[in-house]
Amino acid sequence: MIMVSQRRQRGFSLIELALGLVIVATLLAGLLVPLATQVEQRRWDETRRLLEDAREALLAFAAVNARLPCPATATSNGAEAPAGGGACSLQAGFLPAATLGMSGVDAQGYLSDPFGLVDSAGANSNRIRYAVRSSVDASFAVGAIANPLTTTGSISGVSPLPAGKVSLQSIAGSDGYLSVCAFTRAAAADTSCTGSGNYALANGNAVAVVFSLGPNGPAPASFSADELENTGDHLTAATGKLYFVSRPRDSAGTDQFDDQIVWISPSTLLARMIAAGTLP
Repeated sequence: MIMVSQRRQRGFSLIELALGLVIVATLLAGLLVPLATQVEQRRWDETRRLLEDAREALLAFAAVNARLPCPATATSNGAEAPAGGGACSLQAGFLPAATLGMSGVDAQGYLSDPFGLVDSAGANSNRIRYAVRSSVDASFAVGAIANPLTTTGSISGVSPLPAGKVSLQSIAGSDGYLSVCAFTRAAAADTSCTGSGNYALANGNAVAVVFSLGPNGPAPASFSADELENTGDHLTAATGKLYFVSRPRDSAGTDQFDDQIVWISPSTLLARMIAAGTLP
């Protein structure tokens, strides 16, 4: 009689299965972390490109219109307020992307960075911000002329200087514009980039500033002191935003910083307007 032996088939035990799942999860986590880092870096690079595009659009606008546009407000649908410039409704508000004719705006006409959250109405929470030195706070004038940067025809290269105009030399030599500091001022009342080790990247000579609030823009409760320096009195007509912070990205602790900022100097503005023939 031939005996047929049957081989018992053995499956995976629960312990072996759990161990396998742990290994797979570990491998996936190792792949996902670099992927997330790559995605954020692409968004960071895209934001930088948007800011540079916005800066170029502002200079092109000035070359054509002999002035910079006013900021957009929360209710102007991406258009400068008021239309036609002059005395701006805000010194610091949103980039007037609709007035500049920029592409990629949201449903309300504002340009936003890729870190924002889009609501049901198509509005993005991370709209690009913009400030231009104006006389909103009634303390700024060049050559006794208010709002020279945002009023068409206020700047002149003609000599002798016509009445009611500001000379190129006065615009270039003024130091009462916006400042960009290495980090927040020691006290809100300070009139310069004060504090131990602080210094000015633009010492009262940035006629306009364009910036993004970065990845934590939709959550202002998490802003560090340096980030609050950029947004503390924004979107308020009664105050003039003069100081901004630009420093390397840092996600450590409570001193994080992920804003990105570009600015325009008086010489850059005048050079573009002269090259375009807007100014003689």
